[in-house]
Amino acid sequence: MKIEAAQVSMLTITDAPNLDPIRVVTENYKPGQGRIVIQCWDRAWAAAWMGMSGRTIEQFFIACDWDYLFSNLTNGLHGLRQDAKKRDKEYVRRIIEAVQTAFRAQASKATATDGAKPLKRCAAGRDGECGHAQCPQLRDHEPAATGRHCPLDNHSED
Repeated sequence: MKIEAAQVSMLTITDAPNLDPIRVVTENYKPGQGRIVIQCWDRAWAAAWMGMSGRTIEQFFIACDWDYLFSNLTNGLHGLRQDAKKRDKEYVRRIIEAVQTAFRAQASKATATDGAKPLKRCAAGRDGECGHAQCPQLRDHEPAATGRHCPLDNHSED
């Protein structure tokens, strides 16, 4: 039997509206590879990603939309009736959004304490995806909410 120790991070979210405490465990295997386990009351969801473009699981989770994360965390809720799926999807959506908010808050706090300068230009790759903690699009759920393009995007000025 082979036993290996791993470094994991755990956080507990206790102030999410109308939700029991949420426990989140993340493990970053190496840059761009990791997994997450989310538990709320007596339910748990887990997923792993091995191609996150060098990002941590926390950065990747912030950058993804909740529907994509839901699909990965629940494997589509196979075997449930349609009404149960709809109820469960709304419940898990609220949990995912609470976790994303907590990860953003952690990233903002880390940025504030490490003396990093404010973000002055878009940090997204050419594909438009951004996982930067200070990204204004992540804070206001863009471009999904209104289709607005990143106000910091100035790649054309290079």
